[in-house]
Formats: sequence, structure tokens, C-alpha cells
Amino acid sequence: MTKYYARHSSGQNFGCFLDVWNLEVTSDRLNVGVSGGYHSYAGSWFFTTYASLSYYESSGHDWENGDYYAHDSADITFFSASDFFWRHEGYNRSINLYCYMETTVNGQYGTANANVWVTVPALPPSATTLVINSYTDNQATLSWTNPGGIKQAICIERRSNGGAWGEVQVIWGGATATSWTDTSLAVNNTYEYRFRYYNEKAYGGYSNVVEVVTSPSSPTSIEVVSAGGTNVNVTLVNNSPVATGIVWQWSADKDDESSWSGSTAVSGSPVTSFVANGVVGKAYIRVANTANGVQSGWIVSEQVITIAPPNPPVAKTPAGDVVSTDAESILFSWDLNIIDKTDPTAYEFRYMVGEGSWVTTNKVLSSTANSHTLPMSTFSAGNVVTWQARMWAAATTGGSDEHGASEWSAPDSFTIHTPPHIEITSPNYIIEGVNTVVGMPISVVARITDVEGFNVPYASMVLRDDSGIVYPTDGVPDEAGVGAGGIVEFEIASSDYLPANHSEYTVVVSATSDTTLSNTARAAFTTSFTEPIGGSVTMTNDVNTGYVSLLATFDNTGAATPAEAISVSRVNDDGSITPIIVDGANNAGAVDMYAPINKPYRYAVTTISEEKSIRTVYFTNIIRSSKAYFYFDGDIASAKWNQSHSISYGRPEQEELRFSGRTLPVLVDDKAQSVQYSSSFTLLDRSEVDAFKRLMAHSGSVVYKSTEGDVMHAKVSVGLSRTIDTVSFYQQQLSVNYTQVDGVLL
Repeated sequence: MTKYYARHSSGQNFGCFLDVWNLEVTSDRLNVGVSGGYHSYAGSWFFTTYASLSYYESSGHDWENGDYYAHDSADITFFSASDFFWRHEGYNRSINLYCYMETTVNGQYGTANANVWVTVPALPPSATTLVINSYTDNQATLSWTNPGGIKQAICIERRSNGGAWGEVQVIWGGATATSWTDTSLAVNNTYEYRFRYYNEKAYGGYSNVVEVVTSPSSPTSIEVVSAGGTNVNVTLVNNSPVATGIVWQWSADKDDESSWSGSTAVSGSPVTSFVANGVVGKAYIRVANTANGVQSGWIVSEQVITIAPPNPPVAKTPAGDVVSTDAESILFSWDLNIIDKTDPTAYEFRYMVGEGSWVTTNKVLSSTANSHTLPMSTFSAGNVVTWQARMWAAATTGGSDEHGASEWSAPDSFTIHTPPHIEITSPNYIIEGVNTVVGMPISVVARITDVEGFNVPYASMVLRDDSGIVYPTDGVPDEAGVGAGGIVEFEIASSDYLPANHSEYTVVVSATSDTTLSNTARAAFTTSFTEPIGGSVTMTNDVNTGYVSLLATFDNTGAATPAEAISVSRVNDDGSITPIIVDGANNAGAVDMYAPINKPYRYAVTTISEEKSIRTVYFTNIIRSSKAYFYFDGDIASAKWNQSHSISYGRPEQEELRFSGRTLPVLVDDKAQSVQYSSSFTLLDRSEVDAFKRLMAHSGSVVYKSTEGDVMHAKVSVGLSRTIDTVSFYQQQLSVNYTQVDGVLL
């Protein structure tokens, strides 16, 4: 604030002052507040007779009348006033504020005045024309001309996609700039720009609005569905705010850029669905958004199928198979490969034998069109048959086949062979029925022949009795007859299975030749014969040797048919039998060396008449002993078991082999799983010790019988340790490690 004083013209000591107490700049004017009055230097009061406040502009404008204060009393020594001054565009206004006073001093007249200059800031000029010089998806350069005038800043505003305006840049420093580049653009947007000048809390008028549209984004998903004919319904998820349309293309090979069709445009802001026309067969459709001549990237659909000929069928059966001449007919079948989802209407079928000519059927109308049947009589054993099929499907709703048939399916071949022939020659039987066989012996005999002369690598005959026990015999091809017809023969003698009287048996014979064809024959029979007198057996157990002495005798009680021979067999756990006495006379004797210890088992005593009828009676025995037995070279070593025993399963024969280039060794074994045992015994007799010393010197395998009923061939390792005390007590500890090995039936 400033005060100004002036002296009285007649020399009186008083002055006039002017106080500017408020200056406020607004957007359109300057508000001014002032105070005026007089001051006595001598301390005396004066009577003011006249006071005024006036102003004028420095540009030479006339005085403007202000407020007048006329008073004749001494108490009016101060006044105040306020006013405002409009701002003008382009220039500042200089305003002079003037205070004038008149008074009398001691009856004399005098004047005094004071003034101050204030500046009214100019309004900024209106903005000039705004233009876009250049733009990309990342930036846009704006430009304009400088209109002159007084301005402090340039304020640039932007809005996106029709949203709210906001300042993005303010350029200070005299505001003489004529261009600016916005580097914050992104794709898929519409940007609008405008600007205006600023000066001292005032803005000039806005420029025109200019627009920048960046590249549209691609649709985010595409779904295609055949709409009939060559039309495809296309559905898009398309959220681009700038897109004004799309372009689309189709191709049968999406990876071949040159195969895509020309572009077809569809308008829309944005497009979310349309129908693609003229799409033929298996096709892909791709779509891109467009905006102001700018195109987005492509989005490619999954494959869609419109009207088109079917693809070739895919052979199903027979395909690379062997077909048996036992079949009455051959069914040729294939999988349809219709790509336009229309119904099948017809097919053609053709075949060729060996290197001969194709034999083709006429076109066969069919609503399934997926199979064809030929009688087996069309072909012969040994024929190699190649076949193909092709088909038609309804190309339009009317069912015409104007788009033609498919190509022929890929050729497929099969061979016709005869399966092995099986004949069960004994006993006489009725297939799938039951035949009663009267008399003895009853042997089961079968013969397998491959009529084409192929080898028969697998054959088996299985015999079951009415209790379900199985008597198997594995067949091996007759090496002498393989080249001449692949002959295999089986025979199960009566002595092999000891048929029971009035019992039903079933024989099953199976065979597979090198052609991979198999055959199976079955027969059932019931035995009926006059049984001879029975037999019995006396069993004497020897715990020192582990042997059983057997004495077989006829049972002559009753009036049965006399027997001419007697046989005794041990029945093993697996159902097999070990003959001990074969066709012996009355009171025939034998020793069973390998009967199990501490486990019940049976002997089958069979008597045989002159007519070869049999009677079998079973006797149970058990050898109770605390010893284990080792049999070798006609010698025996036995020892009392100490109840220290372990069993481990594994492959004991293993070897580490090292190969060049390998850091670690390779472990090699014989692949045959075996059982390893470790036991300890106590020997109290010198003769027992001597027997095990002889066993230690034995180099071959032994037969081992454990106290648990095991009987096996084994490889044995023996260790002895002797204890002698002062009372002449003799004792040796025996440790035995043994491994089960293969050997004949015991």
C-alpha cells in the first residue's frame, strides 16, 4: 500500500493522502479499494469544504468522475471508496487514482491532492487453430500459430473415448511454443485435444478440437458354426471402443498365407456377429477390426466344415488281420469320414485277390454306407485280399450328390487261412455231449493237424475230472511233421490219471498255428468198468533215513474180479503223482526216499485186472521227525534242527560287469528266481559229523528234506564248528546254506 501527500498552496501546513488498501485480480476485472483524507502537520484541525476521488487511464482517457465529498465541518477528515476496472484482451490498462481536497485555514482557502497508478492485467488471447501434424499408436504431435498478446501459459487438454477433459500439459515461459508431442498414447483408443492460453487467473477461448484414433485391438475370441450350404455363422467377443467395422477372410490351410481369400468388410461399432458366405469344405475364418483405415491383427477360428465331398473312409475290419475259413462270410466295415455333417447316401466297394484285377460293386444306396458282406466261398485258403471303399453323402438338404463321392479309402489287406484241425480219437465221444466209456483202459488221445502245413507252436490238452482236478500235458510240435503239415499228437494213458469208476471227465484240446489262428475242441465222457479186487499198502517210516518202506498186497476179500498187478503212487500237493511201485505183483515192495517230513500226504494204491480195469484206494501217512535229511551219491546226512532257520528269495547268481564308457558297473543275473535258506543244527554223534564231512566234499546238487515238509533239489554249503569239554562230551555245531535248484520230480 502507498500513501501520497501534498502541501497547501498558501503555505498552510496540511496535506492530502491516498491509501490503496485492496488490489484483487479476477478472471475479468481488477477490483480496487482506496481511502483518502487530510493530515495537519501543525496538529490543528481544518474544515474541509470539498473532497473528490477520480481516476483516468494513461492512454489519455478523460477524467472519470469519482465520488464527491463536500463538508463544512472539521470532523470529516477521512473517506473510503472502492471500484473495479474491466480487463481487456491483448493489453494491460494503466489506471491513475486521484484524490483532491479543498479547505480553509484561518479564513483562507487552500487545496491539496495525491494520486497513485495501478495496472489492470490484460486478458489472454483466444487460441488459434489446432492441427495434428502426425501420429502413431504411441504418440501424436500437435501444432498451432502464436497469436501474440500477453499470456503466461499454454494449457493443453485431452480426453479419451468420449470421457472427461483433463489437462495433459501446461507450457510456461512466455507461452510462445507452437507445438507439443503427446507420447502416452495406446492402441484401441480415440483421443481428442484442445488448448487455451492463460494469464493472471484468466483463460482465453478454446481452440478447435482435433482427434487421433489409434489402431483398434483384435477381437478376443471367435466361434464358427456351419449355417448350411456354404454359410458360416461367426460370433465374436469384440470390445474395441474404436472399431468401426471388421474385415474377414477364409482359407482351407491356415498356415499358408497365400491361400487366404480376399477381404470382405462388415460395418459396425464394433461388429460382434456376421454370416460368412461362400466358405467351402473344411475351412478356417480370420477376422480383424478396422478404424479410420487402420486394421488390427487377425484372430483365427477353429476349423469349420460346410458342404463338401466326404473324406475317404477309414478301414476298420478286417484290417491287416487273418480271417478263418471257418467263417461263413466276411464283413468288411469302415468308419465314415463325412466332413460336412450330412447323412451318408451310398457307397462302392472293391477287392482284389493277390496281384489280380479289382472287382468293383455297383453303387449301393445305403443310409449307413459303412459295411459290405461277401460269402467266404468267394475266396480260398491262402488268398491275400486287398480291399477299398468309397462313399457319398447328402451335399444339400435335398440329398443330391452333386459334390461327388469321396476318394477311395487307403488299401487294406488280410489273409485267409484255415485254423488247425483237432481230432480227439480216444475215447470215442460226442462233441459237447457226454459219452459213457465201458471197459478199460481209457486213454485220451488227440491229433492236431494244420492242413496248410504251417507250424503249430502252441498246443495243449487238459483233462479234468468231476472234482475239478486238472491233469495237464504240454504239447510240442512234431518236428518231423512240421514241414509236411504241422502235426501234434497227445496221449494221456490210464496210468497217468488213474480214472475212477463212474466218474465224468472233460478233455479240452487247444492249438495255435503260425497263421495266428486258433482252434479248440472239447469232449466229455463217463467211465464204467468192472473194478478188480482192491489193494492195500503197509507203510514203515524210518526216522534215521527219512525213508518209507512200502509193501503192496491184494485185498482178496469179496467176490470181485481178480487183479493181476498192483501199483503204488505218492500224491503230491499239486495233484501230480510220483510212481513208487508200477505193475507189481502181490506183496511187491519198494522204498519211497522222498516222502515229506512232518506233513500228511497220501498214497494211491491201484489194482489192475486182466481187462485193464482198475480200482484205486488212498492211504494217508506222516513221517514225524526232528531231523532234516540230505541225500547225495547214495549217501545220507541228517541232523537235528536247532530251530534257527531263515529263508530269502532272490537271484543268487549275480555278477558285476564293467563296460567301457560307463562309470558304474552293470549287475547281471540269470533271471531265474530262486529260494535261499540258512539253517543251523546240533550234531551229537561222530557218524553224523562224518556224513556231513562227506557232504562237504560233494560237488553236485543234493536232495534236501526239511522238517517243514519241503522236498527239493538244492545246492548246499556246509560249515562245522566243534566243542570239546573235560567230561569227554562231544558236540559239533552245523550251519547249512542251501539254494533251491531245478531237478526231476521227486
